[in-house]
Amino acid sequence: MRCININQDQLNVLMSPEAYIPTQEELFDHQIGTLLHKGIVKNPGQFKDLRRSILSERLFLLVPQTNFSISKLMSFIELDGKKGFSGLNESHLKDVIKTPKRHYIATNIKDGREMFNIFSLEALEELSQKKRSGWTVREGIFYVIYFPFVLKNHSIDLVGSRYESGGVPSLYLVGDGPKLHWHCPGLASSSWSVASCGSRVWRGYHKRPRQTRR
Repeated sequence: MRCININQDQLNVLMSPEAYIPTQEELFDHQIGTLLHKGIVKNPGQFKDLRRSILSERLFLLVPQTNFSISKLMSFIELDGKKGFSGLNESHLKDVIKTPKRHYIATNIKDGREMFNIFSLEALEELSQKKRSGWTVREGIFYVIYFPFVLKNHSIDLVGSRYESGGVPSLYLVGDGPKLHWHCPGLASSSWSVASCGSRVWRGYHKRPRQTRR
């Protein structure tokens, strides 16, 4: 397996409707290589079945099953020499959608650059109509581990999770570096975006979005 690094310009090209480079294989190798480099996983062979599932996917997110805490995962994010950190109590975090309890791929992902300035509840309704699913906190963190420079463009609301009595977790950039915090679901901003995926895949099986509105 080659170690492939994908930069911001390449990701922007991949996000455009007309382009399909880097290839799916290179995108997968970039994500696996990042996980290995940071010590999040040690055995790339355990992802062989998932690698066979990505050939028809345009843009996807590899989400490994790990025992690392949210705070520890945030520390793997590095941008301009600063590490990510969490301002949340993990015991007060919960997912409002079900995700596989194993390594999986979130398919047909969009990191929010098409969904700015929208209230969280409205976003959930729009995603439901499109048969899409909002990202969970862990999905958002892994995306930013792979592509930290995205936070220079916009924040990412993670409407697949909730904090305490209904707050929406969000990833954004502050002076100290990438931060995980939350905001009220009734707030929206031109710099906040809602990330989503089409389905979640593990070993050839697809899990379509099913979410609980909170």
